[in-house]
Amino acid sequence: MKTTNIRERLLGRIPEQWGKWVSCDSGWDWILDDLDRKLSYLDPEYQINQVKEKFGTLRFYYEARTTEDVVFELMDDAVRTAEHYSAYTCEAVENVPCMGLKARELCLIRLPDEKCLVVGLKRYATAVLKELATLP
Repeated sequence: MKTTNIRERLLGRIPEQWGKWVSCDSGWDWILDDLDRKLSYLDPEYQINQVKEKFGTLRFYYEARTTEDVVFELMDDAVRTAEHYSAYTCEAVENVPCMGLKARELCLIRLPDEKCLVVGLKRYATAVLKELATLP
């Protein structure tokens, strides 16, 4: 796969019978990109069954083509690590860590951007900086 877009790469690995969709926001794209690169290295023919957010963390279901137990274990470890990182990374806003708190503790349910604490704080900070720039 020569495509650089992570969503396109992931969709290309999902068989038609599973439905071609990725159900999480772009804040986790860097996690998905890293995971796909690791899994592709270990098993270039692996397939994805499902990628989604559930209970505030990433869920990544895949099917390995390898028959080597050690490779399968490494792939499972990579998936578990990615799912763990998602718990501490804002799903809505790229590159925003949740400062030691689990993302699901801040956002118990997925809120629209105008009600999201992280997005709201980012917009507020931007507005304050613009206002400060107008002061003499």
